[in-house]
Amino acid sequence: MSTRLIVMAPPPHGLVRDLEDRFRALETEFHKAYWQSQIEATPETDKRRTELELELRRVKGDSAALSDVQAALAEQLHDAVVRRQLEVLRLSLLGNQMTEERRTEIVELSSAVESEFAAYRPTLDGRNLSDNDIEVILGTSNDVDLRKTAWEASKEIGAVVADRVRELARVRNQAAHDAGFADYYRMSLELQEMSEEWLFDTLGEVEQMTEDPFRKWKNELDRSLRQRFQTDEIYPWHYADPFFQTVPGEAKVSLEDELKAADAASLAQETFAGWGIDLSRILDKSDLYPRDRKCQHAFCLDVDRSTGDIRILA
Repeated sequence: MSTRLIVMAPPPHGLVRDLEDRFRALETEFHKAYWQSQIEATPETDKRRTELELELRRVKGDSAALSDVQAALAEQLHDAVVRRQLEVLRLSLLGNQMTEERRTEIVELSSAVESEFAAYRPTLDGRNLSDNDIEVILGTSNDVDLRKTAWEASKEIGAVVADRVRELARVRNQAAHDAGFADYYRMSLELQEMSEEWLFDTLGEVEQMTEDPFRKWKNELDRSLRQRFQTDEIYPWHYADPFFQTVPGEAKVSLEDELKAADAASLAQETFAGWGIDLSRILDKSDLYPRDRKCQHAFCLDVDRSTGDIRILA
C-alpha cells in the first residue's frame, strides 16, 4: 500500500505572517543602506545599497510565493484586512518576477544613476553649484548671462546619465513586457493600483479647467519679465527655477523676507507640537541641510515599519 504526502497550503493569515517575517529584516537593512547612499553617495554606499536591493528583489521574485498568494486571494476570504494584505503582497511580488540577469541589470543601472544624481555638482566660475545655489541665481539675479549659464549648468547631469537612463528604460520595458504588460510605465501604474484611463481623464480635465486662466496669467508674467530683462524673447532661464515648477516672485505674495532668517526645523517642530505631534525623534534621525555628495531631492523614508524609524532628507 503506497502513501502519498499531501502538502497543505498555509491559511491566508499564516501566509501573510510568513511572508512578512521573511521580508521584514531584509527590507529594513535595505532601507538603511538606501538612506546611507542618499546622504553620502560613495562607491562603498552605492555597492552596499545595490547588494541589498538585489537580495530583496530576489526574495520577492519567488514565483512560488506569488502562486501561494494568488491561490489565497482566489479563496472566499471574509477578513477584509487579510485580503488587503494579500493584495499588497501580490503587487510587490508581481513587480519582481523576472530573470536574475534582468533583475541585476535594472538594480545596477538604477543605483548608478541615482548615485550620479546625488553626487553631481556642476561648476560655474570654478565653484561647484548646488541646486539651491542655482535656484538663488534664478530667483534673484538680473544678470541674464549669469542666469543662462546657471540654467544650462542645471541640465549638465542629463548628459552624464543619458546613456544609462536609456538603457534602464529599455531593460525595464523588456521586464514589463515579459510580465504581460505593454511597458514599464503601465506596469508601474498597475502595481500602484492606479488606472491609466482614470489618470489621463483626470489630467485632461485639469488641463481643460486651467488652460485659459494659466495662459492669461503666464502672458502677464512674461510681459513683466520682458520689461524686467529688457528683451523681446523669453527663454527658460528668465524664469525663477530650472523647471518652471514654482510661482515666480513677480506673480505671488512672497514671504521670503519674513522667513529667510527662520530655522525651518524649529518652525516645523513648533507647528506640529501645536497639533499634539512630537517631531523630535524624527528630526533627530533626519538629514536636513545641504552637503556635498548628498541627494538634493527631498523625501521621507519609513526605514523600519515595526519601530516607526521615519527619516526626512531635505
